[in-house]
Amino acid sequence: SATKAPLVSLTWSVVAAVLFGALLHASWNALVKSSADKALDTAVIHLVGSFIGLPLLLLTGLPPVAAWPYIGASVVIHIGYYIALTGAYKHGDLGLTYPLMRGLGPMLVALSATVTLGETLTPLAWAGVLGVCGGVLVLGLSRHALDHPKAVGFALANAVVIAIYTVVDALGARAAVQAGGNAFQYVALLFVLDGWPFALIVLRRRGLAVAAPYARARLPVAALGA
Repeated sequence: SATKAPLVSLTWSVVAAVLFGALLHASWNALVKSSADKALDTAVIHLVGSFIGLPLLLLTGLPPVAAWPYIGASVVIHIGYYIALTGAYKHGDLGLTYPLMRGLGPMLVALSATVTLGETLTPLAWAGVLGVCGGVLVLGLSRHALDHPKAVGFALANAVVIAIYTVVDALGARAAVQAGGNAFQYVALLFVLDGWPFALIVLRRRGLAVAAPYARARLPVAALGA
């Protein structure tokens, strides 16, 4: 007989972790938006983050080999994420772009979770997802969306990218656990590797003569974001 997909359940500790993660995420996004060069700030923040991740990786150890393909895929996907993120912030306000990126992404994840993760939301949970995401999207779209089509385009594209890497990372972390490792190992290695490809792309475009002085001047802020 067919096996039903498991229902999603949340504990208060998971909810608290997600909300705290959201606060941290919004904070470094605000730092990027406030910068003169969005791409360079994003690159510097994540390069610093990669070095911060090294002690964590030494503490956790490498994840099982089964998780490595997911990490590789996530690193590639994050290049698109950073490109779309900086494009959105270059062409639009944080109050317009951030709600669009973060409002649509969770809805897309919830829709794809049944197929990719074998998870099924309850009707009440679906009502919550739709209510929160709908409210966030209305908040974003109410802020002169039609006057900034490029910003909206980048933000909506990034919402799709966010959904993709969220699912990939969930699959990768679970693959690590199933192979005898843990999710902390997956996250640590991802943080160590994540920022380098985009940073090298930005460095190639800006040149070392421009990138190095800017990075030195923004290092304290970047360290805070990282």
